[in-house]
Amino acid sequence: AAPFLEWHSKATDIPIICLTVYLAFIFGAPKVIKNPLKLKKLFAVWNLGLSIFSIFGASRVVPFLFNEVNAKGFQFTVCQTPTNWYADGPVGLWMMFFIYSKFPELGDTFFLVLRKKNVIFLHWFHHVTVLLYCWHAYHTRIACGIWFAAMNYSVHSVMYFYYFMTNIGYYKLMRPFAPFITCGQILQMVVL
Repeated sequence: AAPFLEWHSKATDIPIICLTVYLAFIFGAPKVIKNPLKLKKLFAVWNLGLSIFSIFGASRVVPFLFNEVNAKGFQFTVCQTPTNWYADGPVGLWMMFFIYSKFPELGDTFFLVLRKKNVIFLHWFHHVTVLLYCWHAYHTRIACGIWFAAMNYSVHSVMYFYYFMTNIGYYKLMRPFAPFITCGQILQMVVL
């Protein structure tokens, strides 16, 4: 993953271009799309894929982070430069995947727009700011980035599975879990 850090540092225009297209689609496509597309099954598969991806990411990043906290202390994990402890190996790879996963996660919004669902400000603002934050954090090698990735992978593992289940018809079964997922989403924003 370390070779990507150098390329990443030089490619700062990529998120700006992608987010410009993203925002243009959000505000322009609803004027062009007359009828909602029937994408419920595809959206369910999309959510399942993101959940599985997040489970794999969490399974690599979370245990590593806890081991480092136990071995070297919390302060080490929020102050030490990532290239000194987690930029390489499996964790470095999954941290890189985490950063670049913010681009496919924009697909959530594309599904909403194509299905003629309302895209609220908080939804698109969250996607824009998280992508920019993650790109910047990776570029500047922010030590606490692994904490954000661990929390985000964990929350997304559950959240995207919840969306999958509700899309295939298990809304009533999943409904009691919604407040806990929302709390997890808010908690990760408060903590970091």
